[in-house]
Amino acid sequence: MEQKLIVVIVLIVAAVGGYFALQQFQGEELTADRTETDTREKDAEIPKVDRPIDRGEAELVPSAVQVGQEDKTEPIAVAGPEDLLSGIVRDENGRPAEGVKLVAFQYQSRRPANPGLFMVGRFKIEHDENVVETVASGPDGRYEFKELRGPNPRAYTLKIVHPGYVTAIKDHVGPGMVIDVTLERGAPVVGRIIDRDTQEPIEGVVVDANHRRPDDSMNRYLRWRSTTKTDADGNFHFDGVPPGVLVFLIEHDDYEMQYHDAKAGLTANLDVENRFDFKMKRGIVLDGLVVDGSNDRRPIKEAKVILEAKMPMIPSQQELTGALGKFTMRGVRRGTHPIKIRVDGFSDYEEQLVFSDENMAKPIVFKLKPAGAAAGLVIDPNGAPVVGAEIYVAQLLGGFFCKVRDVAETLTDAAGRFTVGNLNDGAQYRFCAVAPGFSVGASATIEAFTGETREDVVIPLVHGATIQGRVLDGVGVAIEGAEVTLEQPPFEVYFPAPLMVGQKMTRTVATDREGAYRFENLYGGQYHLIPEHPDYQSVRDKMIRVETGEESINQDFTMELGHSIAGRVINEFGAPVEGATVRAMLSANSQQRIAAQTDAEGRYEIKRLQDLPYRIVAESPIGGAQPIEDVPADSRGIDLTLERYGEIQGRVTAVRTGLPVTRFKIRLSPTRGVETKSGRPMLDDRRALKTMRTDEAFQESEIGSLSGEFKITKVHPGDYFLEVLADDYRETDRGNIAVIPGQITVTPPIGLVEGARFEGRFTDLAGRALSGGDVTIRLASPPNARKTTRIGSDGKPEEIIAPSTWEGKTASLDEEGRFSIGGLPPGALNVIFTSQSYCMPEMTEMTFGVDKITQQDYQVQRAAKVTLDVTDEEGKAIPMATAEVTNAEGRTAKVDGRHAMARGDAFGKLTVSKLEPGRYTVYVRRPGFEPAQIRVDVAEGEEFLGAVTLNIIR
Repeated sequence: MEQKLIVVIVLIVAAVGGYFALQQFQGEELTADRTETDTREKDAEIPKVDRPIDRGEAELVPSAVQVGQEDKTEPIAVAGPEDLLSGIVRDENGRPAEGVKLVAFQYQSRRPANPGLFMVGRFKIEHDENVVETVASGPDGRYEFKELRGPNPRAYTLKIVHPGYVTAIKDHVGPGMVIDVTLERGAPVVGRIIDRDTQEPIEGVVVDANHRRPDDSMNRYLRWRSTTKTDADGNFHFDGVPPGVLVFLIEHDDYEMQYHDAKAGLTANLDVENRFDFKMKRGIVLDGLVVDGSNDRRPIKEAKVILEAKMPMIPSQQELTGALGKFTMRGVRRGTHPIKIRVDGFSDYEEQLVFSDENMAKPIVFKLKPAGAAAGLVIDPNGAPVVGAEIYVAQLLGGFFCKVRDVAETLTDAAGRFTVGNLNDGAQYRFCAVAPGFSVGASATIEAFTGETREDVVIPLVHGATIQGRVLDGVGVAIEGAEVTLEQPPFEVYFPAPLMVGQKMTRTVATDREGAYRFENLYGGQYHLIPEHPDYQSVRDKMIRVETGEESINQDFTMELGHSIAGRVINEFGAPVEGATVRAMLSANSQQRIAAQTDAEGRYEIKRLQDLPYRIVAESPIGGAQPIEDVPADSRGIDLTLERYGEIQGRVTAVRTGLPVTRFKIRLSPTRGVETKSGRPMLDDRRALKTMRTDEAFQESEIGSLSGEFKITKVHPGDYFLEVLADDYRETDRGNIAVIPGQITVTPPIGLVEGARFEGRFTDLAGRALSGGDVTIRLASPPNARKTTRIGSDGKPEEIIAPSTWEGKTASLDEEGRFSIGGLPPGALNVIFTSQSYCMPEMTEMTFGVDKITQQDYQVQRAAKVTLDVTDEEGKAIPMATAEVTNAEGRTAKVDGRHAMARGDAFGKLTVSKLEPGRYTVYVRRPGFEPAQIRVDVAEGEEFLGAVTLNIIR
């Protein structure tokens, strides 16, 4: 306690990191809303039958014609009655399951809705299940939810519960969807928890078990989570646990919490009793006293004390001090943890505290400094006070990042004045004001001091810039009703959500009868503007730079009347297909894709097209159509025939052991239009690779399967090239994979061979391990690595050198700075190191054997950085300037083994990162300006801040 480290608190990093870590444990599936409405039908169930292998490597299995049960790996639920969530529950044998309990609920955060409230105890950012409706399946297995309402149709989570079976959870469901469920038999899990020192059982331990795995095709996740407590004998029990690797969080108020992740290998198996016993160590007890450190050391009541755990998934602990300033925390893990204290009227306190039995033998006294304050004035462009402006306080958190506190702190009075408090001693602040009729304004940076009030804050407001204009057709006639969208950049001071001030957002207005639009009160920055109209062709967006916040900018648009392509979509029997999606694109890899939906008669019309030939494709939940190339604009009668999707199944094992490979990637590439040999494309032909991977039929799936089995659904009929990639194995492939409409193709078992391994460790110059994520190591084939021999025109053999297309393998460091990359092919490979914070070794070529381990450690130093403001003679920012860097010897400096170069941003900020310590010359250039240079000296980990002025070439 004699030496205390006080650091600036960067709450945003902890909050974001904790949130995503929690999502991983809770297993909530994070998906983006789809922009197209799902009106998909059920896939036809494809029965699997035995049949001789055809075409050398693939087994073809005929399918039923009638639409049957929806496959449980279907990624998007099919459409149903608009006001119902319904479906059928079946047991593992496909029979209807009666009496299965189904619960529809919404997650409700345990965090207080009022930011002013403070939760005490071990605080986890987690959710309760707010049950909306509970139903049971009938004799035919059917269920219906009738009470689900709300603006978001997928705002609910469905939980399926039945004794002896896995309690499955499906996220993002709601009315209008049909969710069919196949029950999976579960396994029992038991265990006992005892005190590590006394060996006595511990009663009341909360055991939180979790399992999340992809299904066979990675389109959905099976998610399971259950919580129980130990009894008087320390025993706990779970029923219906899904087979696979489990994750445990074990918690008791008096003991150190434990988190056992997937690396612990706690695996549940069917048909056996799975037993997992744990030992817990009694935690440290912290008795603390919080006092005013200014003079009288009076106790401070209702101070918020937060202890942050540094281990994954171990939640923080929070307490409030009592009337005498005292608090107690129990069950704290031994080690070094940051402790933070917050209370009105005092500066925020933070210290890295060592928790040990010796250090915590006596109460700890925490002395807080009184906070600073600031008072100031908000004025308009004429110097008049602005009444009723909202005042926000933003603290500088390092570099140029300035973050606003969560809410508006106060309003200006009748004289335009304001006062704010709770400013941390020695911290730097900017103050922002928001008022109707003005754009957001900010003060200059000031520094706060304990117990003092700064009286010199001035926030000038301007009315903001205006962007206006008209939208006209090709002959100059106004287009009424065009939607003009403005993409607004974030303000220079960061306003966190849910604040709606200064956010990066879009604003949309419709043009009037004169084709006019207008946006007002805009602050400085780079804006993007684009008009849209359903009858007119798309136009490129316009980038508009607002400089002072006072200018009026005019931007007109001319839109050409769009062309169209129309036709029908039918199935293989000639019947119309309703709800199919038809897309028009200029090429297979075009980013611009305009879509339309078919009506009840299968008709479609794609509008807003240019006068160019298009590629037309169609798909639905049950099948897809072969693309039609080079269709002229304004064509009619462009009919497409949907073929039912097929399916590919197989199994992946390790050649040496014969055991299943449980995690791997399947890459499925269509070979139509590509030259092949024995069903394999020429992998050195980059054009062929691009053709295959931009095809609509290309698929890439991450597989997690304890049996090594995989199933790829929704496969377009045709011939395919299949590749299998796994972390510890060399890549392998299969050619001539034929997929027939509505049939299952079963590949023979695929064996993977173990490859070479490259491993090592990264430390800094002091020997400390670099933390995870600091370094990325990538291995790739060096240029001209692949060689072939052929007979030339003169009859003599000649060597052909072609660049390899092997995509390589990538790994990051673990918590101890170690890396390990397996499954490497023999031969020469390039080793490439990248880091945002450290100086990396140059790219090197290494040679690996068939299966040996190559070991190499690295010692690196923290990189320096040069940041320059590039302006012209008038002080205006010059965007997109470039920089080249030379070292003290006049040679080009290197960054990660490459030339040190950089390009500035739209605000004139130019940053050269990852430089080794030393002396450099930075040459700054921009077309139309005379080049300039600046000499800098940077130490390890230092950031040099400077400015460069470029003169206009006259």
